[in-house]
Amino acid sequence: MNAVPQIGCSRLGFRLHAAVAAVFFAFGIGVGLWGGASGAILIRSGVDASTFGVLLTVYTGAYLIAMSAGGALAHRFGVDEALSVSAIVFGATLCALLDASNETWVAIALIASGFLGGVVDVLMNAEGARIERRLGRPILARLHAAASAGMA
Repeated sequence: MNAVPQIGCSRLGFRLHAAVAAVFFAFGIGVGLWGGASGAILIRSGVDASTFGVLLTVYTGAYLIAMSAGGALAHRFGVDEALSVSAIVFGATLCALLDASNETWVAIALIASGFLGGVVDVLMNAEGARIERRLGRPILARLHAAASAGMA
């Protein structure tokens, strides 16, 4: 295992912490928007309760599978690059989900956003853990608080 250089309370450490906190916050906003708008989206698109239950199960499965894929992407491309790209694509899938107007579109967008959400989740946590090690103090709780604030 390689030693992780300490970045202390430098400007770089603060900027990295702030940037990752912004990713957590933005992720929370996306999840919160979906949660708040889901009822209206489901009514507009004609998705009934049983179909929604199945879709949520598949969404959760995609999310969990993607967390393993996120590790592979981080290994192949690096956490920074994989997180940047996957966060943008996750945002696009959320936009598609929020704009969905029929059952098929909801299903496709929800499963895609589940998969990409899982990738973003694991990558932003990996980046947060890396920064935490470099700072030499715990920050993950604050990062998760940023996500919760975004959801609210």
